[in-house]
Amino acid sequence: MMLATALDMPLFQTAMIHQQNGCINVLDISKTEYSVIETSKCNLFGGSLLSRLENDFSFVLPKVNVIRINEVRHLEGL
Repeated sequence: MMLATALDMPLFQTAMIHQQNGCINVLDISKTEYSVIETSKCNLFGGSLLSRLENDFSFVLPKVNVIRINEVRHLEGL
């Protein structure tokens, strides 16, 4: 869910991101900055056409930046 939020992608689409066994995803999560996620403007739940949430539904999450996805360097030589 954090990857989907950070990348502004639908949850079902982030399931297609290649993730090797034992991989690490590095996310920078802010302790001071927040984002208001509104269903009418967000792809997270499939956008306004697919979402079954109320149009005025929103929630607040810390701002997240993706640093690395599917990091596997630590597995080299195993």
